[in-house]
This record gives sequence, C-alpha cells and structure tokens, in this order.
Amino acid sequence: MTRRQVGPALAAAVAAALAALVWWGGWATGGDTPPVAAEGPSAPASPPAAESAERRPALAPEVAMASLPPLDTPLASTLPTLESLARQGHPRAACRLAAELERCAALPVAQHQHDRWLAERRQALELARVGENAAAARDFAAAFEAELARREGVLAEMERHCAGVPETPVTARLERWRTAARLGDPTAIRQYAGGRVFSWADIVENAAAIPDYRREAGPMLQALARDGDLEATLLLAAAHSPLRDDWRGLLAQVMGSDGARSLALYRRALAAASGVDAHRARTLVSDISQQIEQLEHALTPEELQRARQLELDFDTWAPVDPAPAAERPIGAFGSLPPAPPAAC
Repeated sequence: MTRRQVGPALAAAVAAALAALVWWGGWATGGDTPPVAAEGPSAPASPPAAESAERRPALAPEVAMASLPPLDTPLASTLPTLESLARQGHPRAACRLAAELERCAALPVAQHQHDRWLAERRQALELARVGENAAAARDFAAAFEAELARREGVLAEMERHCAGVPETPVTARLERWRTAARLGDPTAIRQYAGGRVFSWADIVENAAAIPDYRREAGPMLQALARDGDLEATLLLAAAHSPLRDDWRGLLAQVMGSDGARSLALYRRALAAASGVDAHRARTLVSDISQQIEQLEHALTPEELQRARQLELDFDTWAPVDPAPAAERPIGAFGSLPPAPPAAC
C-alpha cells in the first residue's frame, strides 16, 4: 500500500512519523543518509590547500556579485548555475550546492521512514479501536489524519524539488562540503570541520577523506572562532573537553583533550550567549554553565590558571557574535544539525 492509497481511517494512523524525519529547514529527511551507488553530479577537485581569506584569489566581480537562485526553484533547473558559480570559487554557491545535494540524497530515507512509521501507526490505530474509550480513539484518529496530511505535503515538496536530479555518491557529497569549507563559507566549515558530514553509515566509503579532514578541521574551526563565530567556539570547546563518555566524535579525536582550553572557550561562549534574551539562548547558557561547572571541578589548579591565561589571549580575537544563540538550535556538546540550503 502506497502513501497515496491510504484512506482517511488509515491515514489517521501516521501521526508520529514526521518526528522520525530529520530537520532540513522545515523539510523532512532521514537520519544518517545511506550510500548511493548511482553516478551524480561530480565534485570538482578541491583547492590545493586550505587557505586563509587573505590568500584566496579574489573572485571576479561578476562572480562575487552573482545572486543565488531562489530556494524554492527545483534543483534540476538551478544545478548548472550553482555548479558554475562553485567552480569559479563562489563560497555560498558551493555551500548551497552541497546542502541541496545532501537534502535530495536523503529523500529515499525520508520515504522509507515514513512508510515504516505508517505501518507502525496502523497497528497503533487498530489497538486504539479495540479499546473501550471510543472518544479517545476518535481523537487519536483525527490527530493522525491531520499529521499525515502534513507529512504527505512535506514529502511531496521534497519530491518536486529533487525531481530529475541524479543521485550523488556519498564521497562526492562530502567533497562538495569540503570544497565549500575550503572556500571559506562559514556554514560549510561548521558542517565539514565539525564532522557532521561524516556519517557512521558511510564511514568506510569516506575513509580516504579522513587524512585530509584530520589536517584541515582544526585550523578551519580555529580561524572561524577567532572571527567570533559562536558555533565554532562551542565545537572546539566540546572537542577539547576531557569530560567524555564512551563516544567521541570525529573532531574530538582530531583535536585531542585540553581541559584548560575547553574551559576558556566555554567561558568565552557563555559571556556572549548570556546577553541574549531568548528561550534557545537560555537553554544554551544552562548547558554551557553545566560544562563549565564540571570542568572547574575536574581540572587541576595549574590547568585552571592556564584557562584564565587563555581567556586573556582570546581577548585579542573578534568578539563572539551572540545572535545565532537566538536564531537556531546550537549545541554545547559538539553536536550539529544538518544545514539546510537556506543556511548557506
């Protein structure tokens, strides 16, 4: 039974499914995107080295002034423009291209998760119907019917947007992110250097890219943090933290434990986020404060003194921009959501 063959009674059985679809700027996708074998738009070779803004060649005026296609335009029609601008070194175009291809690659997973949840909710609906509370069963059914309509709209829009776009191999998608990061796009730097683009489901296929990542991730994020980027500051703070559980992200494995530096970076982020009056910012402040308290308890007096000295050193950096703390979800523990195309 397909999604569009589901009648009203069965349609009501799907309420919780969209919660299983990952956030893509309001579009649903799956979690870790599985590898795809079909050939897709090929990724260009990355620049020969990760360069600072001062060393990157200046963009041609017509490239620098070029506007990106509207976000709601089907990708098949905008792909040539994005690829052309990315080849000419346009950072935002390179980031947008990477995010668009990532989103479309996740569509099959989104569809699979939707259908899986549909089957599960069918069973839940049947159980509700055999219960003794008929009113509760009707409410349950009505809520699921409304939710299914929303899910169907999300998936239909994804299908429309991605129609005619060849599937892109996972290695090519990672290289797109890397290229955009090396061109200096902040969103791409966070996704690539933060390790978000390395999925455990694809780690074997992407293993050849890990040596480059190990060399590039730290300098990329450190440069972004020096420029006052809040998320880069927190990614580095979490990566350096010695407060580990059994799981260590890729960036933490690359950067290594440094409790004093972690504490200094967390304090720097806290000072910026504390001045933002928004629910997201208050949640972030609470999480950062928790990390700081644990670090202050765990570090030696010598490490605490070194953390204070690092704070003074960081005062030469650009002030941390606190605005993102209110604008989008930011984690204090080294996690990143996938970046939708609108973030580029």
